[in-house]
Amino acid sequence: MGAPPTAPGASGATPTTSTAPPLVDVATEQDLLRHVASTAAAAGAAPGFADGFASDARIVAWLARARRFRREAADPLPASATAAFLAATKRLSPSRIQAASDCPHRFFLANVAKVPEDDAPLRGTSADRRRFGTWIHRALEQAVRAPDARPDEIVAAVMAEASADVPDDADRAWYAEDLERIVALFRVREADARASGYAPHARDVEISFGTGGADEDDGGDADVVRGHVVRLGSGAGAFVLTGRIDRLDTNDAATGPRRAIVVDYKTTAATAIRAARGLLRSEELQLALYARAIEQVRGVTVVGVEHYAAMQPVRAATADERAAGAFLLRRDAGRPAKVLATAEFQESFLRGAERRASEVVATVRKGADGGHAKTPLDRTRCERCGVRDVCRPDVRRFALVAARPDDVEPPDDDEGDDA
Repeated sequence: MGAPPTAPGASGATPTTSTAPPLVDVATEQDLLRHVASTAAAAGAAPGFADGFASDARIVAWLARARRFRREAADPLPASATAAFLAATKRLSPSRIQAASDCPHRFFLANVAKVPEDDAPLRGTSADRRRFGTWIHRALEQAVRAPDARPDEIVAAVMAEASADVPDDADRAWYAEDLERIVALFRVREADARASGYAPHARDVEISFGTGGADEDDGGDADVVRGHVVRLGSGAGAFVLTGRIDRLDTNDAATGPRRAIVVDYKTTAATAIRAARGLLRSEELQLALYARAIEQVRGVTVVGVEHYAAMQPVRAATADERAAGAFLLRRDAGRPAKVLATAEFQESFLRGAERRASEVVATVRKGADGGHAKTPLDRTRCERCGVRDVCRPDVRRFALVAARPDDVEPPDDDEGDDA
């Protein structure tokens, strides 16, 4: 894994000079290696010329430079840096905890070193995907707040707010058509789901809590629970959670405990299903942490979490057995909820996610002593990472992860739909 890169031509193939850039234009490891090959070929080196590299100081230096295009491990830090890790974990959103769970080094670069992030995937992104996800959230929020408004009225208001982002009339019309269909479908789905006994109310959409968190926006019509500090975790991993919940559906019980379902909007069915599977494997923590938070904030008992696909009639849900009947009436296109025994749902699923988050926070707080390790070196996640240019992951190691297909998720074409 730590071996130097194999020089072009070492395998016996004749080196080519046709695409080798001049040294001043070298931008990647492969550019530099092609330049090495070009230089050696111009000097008359025959196939198998790698053996002669050791006698050429320029080529030895260039190969050493090529290795610097990737960093196999995190750089060592002074012990004094640990204080910065503690400051960065004083208040945390689920997205930051998730980033630290996926890769502590990503959390370090983005939130401790504060490296500016590039949120475009390495392989490019579909046009305005993140922006469209934000509009979906806004449209569905207004659909709950204004139950008598027509889909076209809701969408017109959303697109009016977005006019500066989409100045072209034809583009706005294209987005509006899709959003109207989503809102109309939402109306039908919610009418059918009311039979479950759980429904959202105007005060139960876009619920912000733990004001002052770096990741949240308290503006607009969000229901902000000001001054309510949500404390989760324990010991070295205790933390204050901040965030915003898309929607809370409650049973409005006149007597007995008030129960609730936490709903998170996703753009597509594929994204919703993938998130639900990750949650069951304790890889995705956001919705379970929101459930733990809202129990403190609103005094409810959460009996289900639901990833709601906006563009297709699919809800990917995990439920407490006490709400199994309700979820049968919320299943949309026939995808059943994953029903867990009450003890398993409350202890292993919800509190288990809190314990996992606490472990992640405790690890990050080790700071210079292992709190910024590079993991998992997964092609899908690394290519989407906003700090990859500074991290410079060793792409040769992606093959090791790809050999274990169960550990690798397919590319997420809807990343960023969580406004």
